[in-house]
Amino acid sequence: MAFPDHADFVIIGAGIHGLSTAWRLAERLAAAGEQVEGRVVVLDKTGIAAGASGVACARKSSTPASAAMAAAVSSSATSGATIQV
Repeated sequence: MAFPDHADFVIIGAGIHGLSTAWRLAERLAAAGEQVEGRVVVLDKTGIAAGASGVACARKSSTPASAAMAAAVSSSATSGATIQV
């Protein structure tokens, strides 16, 4: 697929967050009576839904993280692991 010469909105990441953002943006444009086609572009280094969304967004909980979970997150963040955004 060729890259467009111009886009009004560029979203980085074709995971659940990026695609949801693109979808909602397209809905809002359409609801406002504006043209949608060709205005929203989603870019990803790998492909659609190619990564784990749980890795891309931080763990959020009302309970404190266990020591094992804290160690795993810390190790992942400092090991140079690539996290798809």
